Amino acid sequence: MKRKYSDFFSTILLLTVMILLFVFVLSLLSGVWYCIGISFAAYVLALGGSHYYEFSYDEQLPPE
Repeated sequence: MKRKYSDFFSTILLLTVMILLFVFVLSLLSGVWYCIGISFAAYVLALGGSHYYEFSYDEQLPPE
């Protein structure tokens, strides 16, 4: 009976550790992807924004 309880607790402990590790890795990955997404979006906005402003500025010039 005692051995059964120890097995039960070790299984629960193992599951808890695995779940915590999984959550930690997931949060780490999501944080990394979040940073990558923000930097990528900023890069695209800076690149596309400058092009967009150039094009819109060219279009708004009055014909000579």
